[in-house]
Amino acid sequence: MQKNEDMINQHFGKSKSFQIVAVEDNKITETKELSTENLQHNHGGLTDLLRKEKVNLVIASGIG
Repeated sequence: MQKNEDMINQHFGKSKSFQIVAVEDNKITETKELSTENLQHNHGGLTDLLRKEKVNLVIASGIG
């Protein structure tokens, strides 16, 4: 989930951080927050970061 401090940010490319959540058997097993302030509007950098973290689902209200 893309975030700005404690709020979910509706703009994917302007997010200050992403909350990464691991789920197994319908239970949250791990959470971590990754800073993306240096990647704002760098969509290639964001996708590389999410790929490195093995993210397979992004919750967003809109991209583009």
